[in-house]
Amino acid sequence: GQRLGMGPKAFVQFNGISLLERAHAKIEAAGIEYIVSVLPKGLSSPLGPSIENPDPKSGPLESAQLGLSLLPTPIDTLLLFPVDHVKVSSALIESLLNGIQRAPEGCSRILPTYQGRDGHPIVLLEPGIQGLASPARNTHTLRDALEATGSALRIPAFSPEIFFNLNTPADWEDLHGQTPKPR
Repeated sequence: GQRLGMGPKAFVQFNGISLLERAHAKIEAAGIEYIVSVLPKGLSSPLGPSIENPDPKSGPLESAQLGLSLLPTPIDTLLLFPVDHVKVSSALIESLLNGIQRAPEGCSRILPTYQGRDGHPIVLLEPGIQGLASPARNTHTLRDALEATGSALRIPAFSPEIFFNLNTPADWEDLHGQTPKPR
């Protein structure tokens, strides 16, 4: 959230609710009941189980592993949904979840794709979850860890919403039509 300049990103207000609340609502609307949040050090979620990432600069792989550590085991499906992907719809999440029945044996993840590029959120299946829990040696990024786990099923997205990250004041202006106010 430092680049955005509005405090911790999960608690940035957009249209009257925090990005964390917005993400939870979309996930719940898609039928997912157990949701955990990974937050910066010193913060917790008022919405349910959360864990602190003591080093947010460690990247998405570390955050995903921390979130996984809060989940009951065994699990066979996991949705990775960054709170800064505010344009992602519940319908897209439902479409990805509906892909589970179409996933070929050994498939590790289900990805939204638009014009040949993959985006977010990501649904992990058992091989992907196992690869996240115990990534191959010398794996430093979430993308590398997941690519090493097997094939992906790609579900077409009907807009570039899967790429939009709310990271900078320019992104905020694009989304909201105004310059963000620092906290």
